[in-house]
Amino acid sequence: MKKFLASVLVFLVAFMTAGCFSFSLGGFTYDDDGYEEYSVFKAEDHDFSGVTKVNIEWISGETEIRQGDFAVSDSATKGEFFPSYYKLSGNQLWVKFAKNGTSYSYLNDKSKALSITLPATFAEIELKVVSANYDVDLILMDKLNVDAVSGEGNVRITTLGSADINTVSGNVTMKVSTVNLTSLSFHSVSANVELNADILKKPNVKFESVSGNLTLKNYLV
Repeated sequence: MKKFLASVLVFLVAFMTAGCFSFSLGGFTYDDDGYEEYSVFKAEDHDFSGVTKVNIEWISGETEIRQGDFAVSDSATKGEFFPSYYKLSGNQLWVKFAKNGTSYSYLNDKSKALSITLPATFAEIELKVVSANYDVDLILMDKLNVDAVSGEGNVRITTLGSADINTVSGNVTMKVSTVNLTSLSFHSVSANVELNADILKKPNVKFESVSGNLTLKNYLV
């Protein structure tokens, strides 16, 4: 248990310092190394034919991920709208909540909804949320990684290879239906996880939590 608590602490520190907030005498700001490579997103400016992984970082509001022809949109759900920022490099796409240097005091009373549609050629999703809820509904995905603080998750993937979900207090509901699932890993502090796994092959399921519970439904033991 001590080892697990230490890993949770490491996760929180890493989340707050690598790509979210940095602290200076002026207060907390939203920062990320290499942010000069990001720009306001325009789909017509990019070729996504070789992209296989998307990295999403969302602070507050909602994140919706679907499958189909590639599309990205965001809108304000609280407070005034401000644009999200994006970077395309090699086979990866990065989506960021705000512009580098934005103060936490400015972001504190604002939230946005992100909607992103991914072609079946995308094989991996890396999702980091603070208080944003996330809803993932896909037919095919090889790998899903989620790091969440208080955002609640609803995940439905028909054919999934593996998933690693780390959450502090945001509950997770997950439904998978596949013959190819190899491993599922859940780590939480107080969050509960409900897994509905209508599958033919029993995967390796790992669940570690301080006070959260794991509920299994339609799980073949």
